[in-house]
Amino acid sequence: MARVREPFLKRPMDVIFSAFMLLISIPLSLAIALGIKMADGGPIFYRQERWGRNGSRTTSYKFRTMVPNSDQDYGIRQASENDTRITSVGRILRAMGLDELPQLLNIYKGDMSFVGPRSLAVGEIVKDGKEAILLALLIFGCYVSISIDRSGMESWRNAR
Repeated sequence: MARVREPFLKRPMDVIFSAFMLLISIPLSLAIALGIKMADGGPIFYRQERWGRNGSRTTSYKFRTMVPNSDQDYGIRQASENDTRITSVGRILRAMGLDELPQLLNIYKGDMSFVGPRSLAVGEIVKDGKEAILLALLIFGCYVSISIDRSGMESWRNAR
């Protein structure tokens, strides 16, 4: 597979900004963790295996916003507007985008970037036309251009 070169300062900027944001978000992250734990006693973090750069697998971290074991109980799928799997704390976190804070760790480690293609969950069922084609290619052992770049916290589609 062809290697795509990132812009010269992309990775250094990812490291600097993610480290800074991780440090300043510690008090907020602790409050969120306490809220999740107090709400239902379940795990604080949600871990999901995703397709990463050049077809590799990586673990993505988020604050848990759904009932525990939702992937096993309901299957891997994106949340809908009135999804019953989302917890009361999860609704608040999702509305404010705070469930994504732990992904700063993914960025710092180099598994993600601030801006890049949306990484698909391993086994995710996608209804979007382009991503459905990509998913079909994944199933047959191919991985195409969307994941040649480092996956991003903000997808290319939203960054345009």
